[in-house]
Amino acid sequence: MVTEFKYLFSPIDVGPMKLRNRIVSAPHTDCFAKDNMYDEREIYYQVEKAKGGAAMLCNGIQVVDPRLAAVMPSTFVCNVNDSVIPWYRKISDAVHEYGAKYVVELGHEGGVWSTRLYPDAFPPLAASPIPCDIEKEVPIEIDREGLEEMARQFGSAAARVKAGGCDGIVIHAAHGELLMGFLSPLFNTRTDEFSGPLENRLRPLFMVIDEIRKNIGRDLALGVRISGDEFMEGGVSVDDAKAISILLDKSGQVDWIDVSSGNDGNWLAKGIHYSSMYVPLGAMVPLASAIREVVNIPVMAVGRINDPVQAEKVLADGHADLVSMTRALIADPHMPNKAKAGQLEDIRQCVGAVEACISRCFQGVAISCVQNPIIGQEKEWAELKPASVKKKVMVIGGGPAGLEAARVATLRGHKVSLYEKSGELGGQILIASKVSSRQELASIARWLALQVQKLGVDIHLNTEVTPELVAKENPDAVIVATGSTPPHLSIPGATEQNLVDERSVLLGKASVGQRVVVLDGTGHTSGCTTAEFLAEQGKQVYLLAKGFQVGEDIDLITKPMVYRSLLDKEVTLMPFTWIRSISGKKVITYNTYTFKETTIEDIDTVVHAVSAVINNQIYKSLKGKVKELYAIGDCFAPRRIENAIYDGSKVGREL
Repeated sequence: MVTEFKYLFSPIDVGPMKLRNRIVSAPHTDCFAKDNMYDEREIYYQVEKAKGGAAMLCNGIQVVDPRLAAVMPSTFVCNVNDSVIPWYRKISDAVHEYGAKYVVELGHEGGVWSTRLYPDAFPPLAASPIPCDIEKEVPIEIDREGLEEMARQFGSAAARVKAGGCDGIVIHAAHGELLMGFLSPLFNTRTDEFSGPLENRLRPLFMVIDEIRKNIGRDLALGVRISGDEFMEGGVSVDDAKAISILLDKSGQVDWIDVSSGNDGNWLAKGIHYSSMYVPLGAMVPLASAIREVVNIPVMAVGRINDPVQAEKVLADGHADLVSMTRALIADPHMPNKAKAGQLEDIRQCVGAVEACISRCFQGVAISCVQNPIIGQEKEWAELKPASVKKKVMVIGGGPAGLEAARVATLRGHKVSLYEKSGELGGQILIASKVSSRQELASIARWLALQVQKLGVDIHLNTEVTPELVAKENPDAVIVATGSTPPHLSIPGATEQNLVDERSVLLGKASVGQRVVVLDGTGHTSGCTTAEFLAEQGKQVYLLAKGFQVGEDIDLITKPMVYRSLLDKEVTLMPFTWIRSISGKKVITYNTYTFKETTIEDIDTVVHAVSAVINNQIYKSLKGKVKELYAIGDCFAPRRIENAIYDGSKVGREL
């Protein structure tokens, strides 16, 4: 086990910027803005990471073109006038107080943005009039005059960053956006001075670099974010990225290279780049490593570098000089300090769920974290206030809601006992993590269980709570977190043998035949992952959903990866389709739009993954019989992990 972190906590100079260690919170949009301008939440969000020990903190892309700013979501910050300068000053001053540096990412969305919702908007601009796969909107080919204007816009924006006392700028030339569009052979089909040889395709980027340097001189560090691989046939390859990086290095204008990946105009490339738990840890590190071999300036590796031990190895093996640990810092802003103090087991590790962070960003909604509800509420929740009156608290249920409630309540000084009916803490997280692609979820349960144990919570396993037990214990407050149960489906022809629920399947409690129909009734992950689980066992699986897609409500980053996994395992996806009845080994289905019936032959088992039923009997029996009574998590309303943990954290703070 690494204990010294020789490389991770060594300082490094990046141009004029002196970093205390190698840990970076890379550019990411958090959607805390209002009316395209910073909100005070941004200050508290960044300060918490600065307090936690990170070295360099970056905002997400800030567009520099006023025409594009006019159609950006109001929760995105835009750098198009001087009103942004005082905010830069507030944020940079605040993070400087805790030893961190603040860097601003400037960019232009280009052809991966759509203006179709704004009839009076200026159309998207791109290297060539080639629509991306997602937006499908044909952009305008930007001409030399437009490029010169764009470069001036970058320069003016950079001057504002400098005036705001920030430490650096990173140019967004990745992910299929305007500047990368020129670099990509797939999206640059021009025949002028900006096409053909790489030196020509780099001209727009160097126009931007030159204008920025005119405005900031050498006082600020300047980096460039590129895609080390576009993950699209005919697009930028790692060899292309190496050649681009060599020329950036030789220019003497660039202080570091941020090696990202992918193209936001293609679902699969986007899904790989933003890396849910379906993407292996450190999957993009080889891209940074390839570029570090050919340049002399610092190189930053990105992509699922989730814990300090992994980060140390990336650095020690010479793959990069800096490590982006953005989501690791969202899951636990104090991860660096904990690692430095040797408190590795107390680090709350990112699991790549992406539901509350990246997914929300793409909806223009403020980010959070499925397991850390403090994110976005740092002002109110980062400091946990001691309880004014210490209470005896009884928590019923050892799933994520109950564990978080017990943890927070204990930290505030209450005396907490926790009762779990089964022999293990973790609740439904333990069931979901049975699927190989979602095993990382189990770390949420492990962390919560470890924390309540270390805090001295009085834990009772294999104990079913009754009103009599509560009366005997006589607590001041009871928190019920008893979760939910699978529903009973009434399907003609169904028996206990041919119709089973997905929880029983994942736990190995139900016998499932070789040919299986899975009912995706939630639109979230349960149906898809159950189908995946069964397909991994070599079973032939038909996955039915009432709506337009199976897994219709899975976030847009995870969904492409789920689909790739299902299709790779030859699961038959059947949207617009639901079950009518079971007749022997025949499953009669119907189209949910035409109501036309069809039959799937030779089916052994039907597995249902549909909305759960509240398990709140003990809550009902205790109403009016205890001093304080709360219901949280699924027993209050069946939802997702994030909701359960938020409920637990909230009630723990309110006691």
